[in-house]
Amino acid sequence: MSKVNQSHECHGCGRRDTLRGWDFGLGRPLGARTDWDGTLASIALSAVTIPLLGVAGLRLPGKSVTLSVLRLQLLLCDACASQGKTPYSVHPVWSEAVRLGYTYFLDAGALTRLR
Repeated sequence: MSKVNQSHECHGCGRRDTLRGWDFGLGRPLGARTDWDGTLASIALSAVTIPLLGVAGLRLPGKSVTLSVLRLQLLLCDACASQGKTPYSVHPVWSEAVRLGYTYFLDAGALTRLR
């Protein structure tokens, strides 16, 4: 990857005072799997409920994606952070990571739910 900002400085402007940090991640898909179990169960249940109740429901298959995740932290000074929307793309490794296929954005909440 390209040069990484090892020091504690704002990723937006380079200041070293009054820094705030935001955890996030970038994920690269390794594989995908379609979950048909719920769909098969809903078809079987509908086969019983249609003749008895005249009602049916179909659950569409879900998809799970396996990701390789880069856990990162965006550092911004108060001046850069006060500009409104948090510009995660100013992180020093963002462009190189996206070029390498890390295109799924994960916020701090998504990172805590990862196994």
